[in-house]
Amino acid sequence: MIEKATLQETLFEYRSILKRMEKAVAAGPEGYLWYRRYPDGNRVPYCVTGHGKSRKYVRLDPADRIRIESLKLKTAAIAAIPKVKANIRILEKAKNYQDISLYSIFSALGPGFESCADTFLGRKDKRVPNPAFENLLERQNPYPFGPGSVPTEDGLFRSKSEVLEKEHMNRIGVEWKYEPALILGSKTIYPDFAVNRWWRFDIGYIEHLGLMDSIDYRDKKLEDIRVLWDHGYLPGVHLLIISENKREGFDYSLAKKMINAFCLP
Repeated sequence: MIEKATLQETLFEYRSILKRMEKAVAAGPEGYLWYRRYPDGNRVPYCVTGHGKSRKYVRLDPADRIRIESLKLKTAAIAAIPKVKANIRILEKAKNYQDISLYSIFSALGPGFESCADTFLGRKDKRVPNPAFENLLERQNPYPFGPGSVPTEDGLFRSKSEVLEKEHMNRIGVEWKYEPALILGSKTIYPDFAVNRWWRFDIGYIEHLGLMDSIDYRDKKLEDIRVLWDHGYLPGVHLLIISENKREGFDYSLAKKMINAFCLP
């Protein structure tokens, strides 16, 4: 199970987003927004009302930005509300929930709808506050740094590979914290990175398995992953695992692709 505090914070965020969506539906004009693509490549906005044979398509003036934006938000909200409500019902029972990405839901409606996610998320200045992430204290791992550690402007890191990963996250605008303490039941583990995934209202964790040739190291890391799994942090969903060994080395190109997929909306 995911920690109770995280569940409560997530529940609060989903309730907030639901209120914004319901407000957009109530304030929106009749109908929903649909774009028709013409052979010349132009996309023309239409307001669609009615159902079945009584459905009507009214072409909108592209200059009427206020009405188009209101219809766009209403259309996007209608598409996402069932998924948001389903997650709220699950969270109210203090159970694990299904992560949803508003960007994915809205992009399925067509080009131009993705911006609705920023509105419903309350995103300002290209960022949404995430209290769970901001309350994390980094560099809590008491294990001493070894001779292979690397000094950087962001502090000391345990390997060159971790430095490459943090530099890539800096380039793509991902907020991260290094080796925070994560208390799971009676055990405290120190994931290599925590990343702010504000669009999911959660924290993603990255484990870099850098000494997989060492049996002791491998056993310890696999035990940490098992503990994460037991508490609802699933690999590929809440946890990104990047590994290397002496024979194959570190595939930085693959690591960048994995980080992009895991850390970006």
